[in-house]
Amino acid sequence: MALTLGIVFLLSIGVIVYTLWSLLVGGDELVLPPIPTRAALSIPAGAVQFNSIEEFERGFRGRGTAPFALVVRNADITTRIAAETQKNPGLPFRVAQTEIQDDRITLIGQLRVPGGFDAPARVVIEPRAVSGRIQYDIPEIDFGPIPAPGPARNIIADTVDRSLSDLRISETMFVEGLEARGGALTIVGRLR
Repeated sequence: MALTLGIVFLLSIGVIVYTLWSLLVGGDELVLPPIPTRAALSIPAGAVQFNSIEEFERGFRGRGTAPFALVVRNADITTRIAAETQKNPGLPFRVAQTEIQDDRITLIGQLRVPGGFDAPARVVIEPRAVSGRIQYDIPEIDFGPIPAPGPARNIIADTVDRSLSDLRISETMFVEGLEARGGALTIVGRLR
């Protein structure tokens, strides 16, 4: 019995060593798919560059349909959303912080829930340029470690929709591309 267990043990060790060897040497057994890479955002030659929403609003008057590249940082988005929510005090979701990274914009704030108290909330937005407009998905909404239930998701999504539609970005510009990376959202396009 001890001899049988010893043989099984040695065979098991042999299989493990062979598997590790195959992985390290790169045998035909294991083929890893290539890591997908995304092409960098292309900024047209001669595009006017802006480093904030305010700079864009001041500097683009009278430039017609010249191409532009607008870089919006975390603080700019947080400030702009806060200003919009102050105009609409009845909105239940308040943004305290914005994080931009890996093609996602994360809004961190408070949700006013029935009963009059605030709960921490986080909304993840994935923006993209489609047919000259900024579109987005909201793949995640949660209250700390707890996913938001359906009605709360709808309230937050409506608040985000209203805040973004109030900015009227698509009415003023044709968006050719955008990228959310490293604390900044870069938008490339032309005025309409």
